[in-house]
Order: sequence, then structure tokens, then C-alpha cells
Amino acid sequence: YGRGMYGNRQGRSMEDYRASRWIGMTVQNRQGEDLGEIEDLVISPKGRVEFVIVSQEGALGVEEKYTAVPFKAFSRRGDEAILNISKEKMAEAPSFDINNWPDMYNRKWSNHIYRYYGQKPYWSESNYKYKSYQKSKSEPGKKME
Repeated sequence: YGRGMYGNRQGRSMEDYRASRWIGMTVQNRQGEDLGEIEDLVISPKGRVEFVIVSQEGALGVEEKYTAVPFKAFSRRGDEAILNISKEKMAEAPSFDINNWPDMYNRKWSNHIYRYYGQKPYWSESNYKYKSYQKSKSEPGKKME
């Protein structure tokens, strides 16, 4: 439990860790800039919250885009989820269409996402044995289609 959303648990109750507390939460960076809003959480087959789905408003009539961010990349400040990333880098993050989700259990895709946010995937930790749950040929990329 040393970092990210699991970080400092002092003063927090289990109520603070309910999915309903996170969905709809504003995402900001450490400079206080709005980065988007939490739309959904992706749970692994083993019950681990793996990704947070963040919606970002499109500029000048461009459609909203959705980004998967590793759960452990977040921390909390009050009622806000904090992500240590610039607004520009978040705007350039790999994204997907809400009607066409990528295969988030594809290890190549997941590794790309974890690296983008400067995180180490939990399956690369020494005591974790990763088992592929789905096989796919989806590739990481700028726009997941």
C-alpha cells in the first residue's frame, strides 16, 4: 500500500474507497489544473482496480475522449483525484472511443499505458505471476480504434 491511491490511509475510512466515491470525481494535476473527470473503473479478473477511465472534453467541438490511467498513478486531495502529469501530456495521452474500448488485458497495450504514466505494472513485481486472460492483436497507439 505504499503509493498512489493506496498512499496515506491515515484518517480515511473504507467509505473513501468505494467506487461510487471515485466515479464522477474531478481529476486535477498537482498544479490544480483540471484534466478531466472519472467516468469508470476497470476491474481485473482477480478483482484488482487496474485502470481509471478519465473523460477529457474535446476542444472546439471535438468529441470527448477517454483515457485509461493506471489506478496506482492517482492520489487524493479532498474530493479530487490527483494525477502527477502536465495538462499537455494528458491531452496527448493514448485515448479511445467510448464505443470501442481497447483490450485492457493485452499485456503489450497495458505496458504501454503504464509506461506513459511513469508507473510499473503490478505484474512486473517480483512476486506476481501474470496470466494472460485474453489474447488479442491490439497494438498500443495514439487513438485506439
